[in-house]
Amino acid sequence: MGTLLFVGAGLSGISSLSTAALEAVSSADAVFIDSYTTLLGSSFASDLGKAAGRKCELIGREALERGDALLDAASTGTAVLVVGGDSMSATTHSSLRIEASERGIETRLLFGPSIFTAAPALLGLHQYKFGRTATLPRFQPGYRPVSPFRLIESNMKEGAHTLVLLDVDAEHDYFMSPTEAFSEIIEMGAELSSVLLGEGTFCCTVSRAGREDCATRAGRISRLSGEDFGAPPHCIVVPGRLHFKEAEALAAFSGAEQLELVGLTD
Repeated sequence: MGTLLFVGAGLSGISSLSTAALEAVSSADAVFIDSYTTLLGSSFASDLGKAAGRKCELIGREALERGDALLDAASTGTAVLVVGGDSMSATTHSSLRIEASERGIETRLLFGPSIFTAAPALLGLHQYKFGRTATLPRFQPGYRPVSPFRLIESNMKEGAHTLVLLDVDAEHDYFMSPTEAFSEIIEMGAELSSVLLGEGTFCCTVSRAGREDCATRAGRISRLSGEDFGAPPHCIVVPGRLHFKEAEALAAFSGAEQLELVGLTD
């Protein structure tokens, strides 16, 4: 049997790839790029192909979740799956690794910078104070899950911060914006009669983490909703209780106003 190698591409395009990762891509029998779980940029595939001197195939949601092309390639040689961020941040990749192992295919991991560590660092929040991560799906007719909002509330009650990942459908060029996420929080907060989620909720935004035009903002939803956050990808963070140094960082680096921070610090 062959090998399936998961390569984390980090957050800054091919400049995030390690020497080991580029060597792995160059020497593999087949190279696939995950175009489903995160946004790597329109030129990433061609840039990687040029840097590695080989053809790289984009693989979307259906093919990635099915896994046949990857597993077939890995059954007779070495296949590489390049993913944005870290190589095992998405459950889709964990499931694929398990299936490969069940087929007797060796799996290896090469790690990369991830939004899970980048967002706290950029905002100046303490990583050990984060609770479970939530994902906000795009509301659809008949599909308005409550669980992500309950999770955010639960973390807030415990004083923990929540990293909130925003819905992505790269195949249809859809990337949820912070403004849309705020709208869902306000809407669902009203439906749930929540005392924690609404226009007064203090939130942070991280846009284009790892790139030269990365930007962060922090403040009440009522103020942030009117801002332009630029191009994707984005995520938001809903803080719980803030250490005074975290509050200082949000004011210094993300434009949080002192009045908005009142009542949030330990």
